[in-house]
Amino acid sequence: MDKKRTRLKLEERVIIQTLLAEKRSISYIADRLERNRSSIHREVKKWVVNPKDKYDAKLAQFCADDEYKNKRNLDKINTYKKLKDFVYSRLEQNHSPEQIS
Repeated sequence: MDKKRTRLKLEERVIIQTLLAEKRSISYIADRLERNRSSIHREVKKWVVNPKDKYDAKLAQFCADDEYKNKRNLDKINTYKKLKDFVYSRLEQNHSPEQIS
């Protein structure tokens, strides 16, 4: 049966942070959280840029939430190139935003 992918919660990220501090393996952490090993690996790799840095659960949660919100709220002007070109060309011709819309 396929399992629906769910985003990591802060509680899970705190467990990851704690177990990483205890020098536990990615496989061990994945087993404890009942998650795929690659999911844990991607999570740690994504939020620890410098290998000397430590994984921070609160920072990872903040960044993940911010990334999720920004993905869902893409503005139309940057999503559609033709629309962007049209609007910019009209603005260069001194049309008002009301005239363009």
